Amino acid sequence: MVFSGTPIKKRGAGLLTILPCPSLERREVKMNDQSKKREEEEARLYQEINQGLEVLNEAGEWVIGKEKEPFMAYPRGFIFSGIIGVLNGDTVKVLNAICSFTGRFRNTTITDKIIKKYANVCKNTLTKSLRELEFYHIISRHLLPGGSRTRRRRRINIIRWDTARAILIKEKKIVLGLDNKVVFLIPNPFRK
Repeated sequence: MVFSGTPIKKRGAGLLTILPCPSLERREVKMNDQSKKREEEEARLYQEINQGLEVLNEAGEWVIGKEKEPFMAYPRGFIFSGIIGVLNGDTVKVLNAICSFTGRFRNTTITDKIIKKYANVCKNTLTKSLRELEFYHIISRHLLPGGSRTRRRRRINIIRWDTARAILIKEKKIVLGLDNKVVFLIPNPFRK
């Protein structure tokens, strides 16, 4: 590993140690010519894999490109358990809109107006969808402290699957069958 840059000074037990800083430059990966040509050809042909910080331009040079598209935190445990398949179609659209605005702590302060815009649903459908998501403990909603009573902000949390599974079993809404498959005891009351 090549070290360059300004050294870092570290103090410990009365001694002053100077540690080298690793370079922030791009490390050259040793590739043979065929693999490099194949990588460049794939980057030209398939634009969806050419989304990193370093992209291949028209001249065939690696340059700094746009930032990557933000990661969407989606509750995969609910997908694998089969609960997403039981939800209403509009509810899945609302969940997608909520998940696209969550951060790394799995919460968001998105408003109903923005959810309606991106999920393309009306106010009544949004209300039913949020209640359905709370029924299966996929999300939880609570008001944040501060502000007037009518202007308080709401936070939506996406709950982890293991926590939601324990609550659903305790409330006798589901039972785990063979291979941890979910068996529904209470059918979805929001489904038409």
